[in-house]
Amino acid sequence: MNRRTFLALCGTGGLGTAGCLSTARDDGHSPSETRQQPGTTAASPTGTDSNGPDETATPTKEDIETSTRTGTETTQTSPVTVEYDVRAGDVPDTVQSLDVTLQVVFLSDAGEMTACLRETYTGPYKPTPTPIPTPTQDACHRSDSFTIDLTEIESGYSIGPLSAPGSFAAGHALIVTKVTVTDQDGEAVPIKGTGGHRAAVVEERPDGPYQVELGVATGPDEAGYDYELVSTLLEPTN
Repeated sequence: MNRRTFLALCGTGGLGTAGCLSTARDDGHSPSETRQQPGTTAASPTGTDSNGPDETATPTKEDIETSTRTGTETTQTSPVTVEYDVRAGDVPDTVQSLDVTLQVVFLSDAGEMTACLRETYTGPYKPTPTPIPTPTQDACHRSDSFTIDLTEIESGYSIGPLSAPGSFAAGHALIVTKVTVTDQDGEAVPIKGTGGHRAAVVEERPDGPYQVELGVATGPDEAGYDYELVSTLLEPTN
């Protein structure tokens, strides 16, 4: 059918109205049609993504711990270290040997100094002190003990360096836990300080090395002991 004949039929109503309202395209498809390219599959207008919405990953316990470690700085207090140089002071010629046992006590709280050194306030030839409380847990840190004969020291005896955890930086003390004196006959003689003696007491973090001098003084005539242990804390040697 040629174009003139087709238009004439539309004008006379010989064809259905719907057919006359559709305009032919050069490729043979109407505007309302969806053209499918060869080799492809037509998409449904109401279809959804088969993969579904993006899933949000739930952090694992390991992820949380790693993030916490990364975002938090851990500050550790450095250990407390102290060193002593012990020297012999005056020792009477009547003394043959003077053995002292030494120990360093570190404190986490300066307010517990007396409690941590309570044994040095008691013992033979000492007045009865006011009751001293027992130190709280983790208030004191004690080093190993060292025993030396002061009559054999010529140039000093080094103790340390001794270390304690950083929490014990409130102070420290060098104490004598035991002292034994013998005369020229090898007999033990009574001495004040045998139950415990505070050779040095230092508050706050150590800045030593420290130097301590230990010696013996003759006891009073009316006393029940022949000698008394004496000590002097010298300035730090650094």
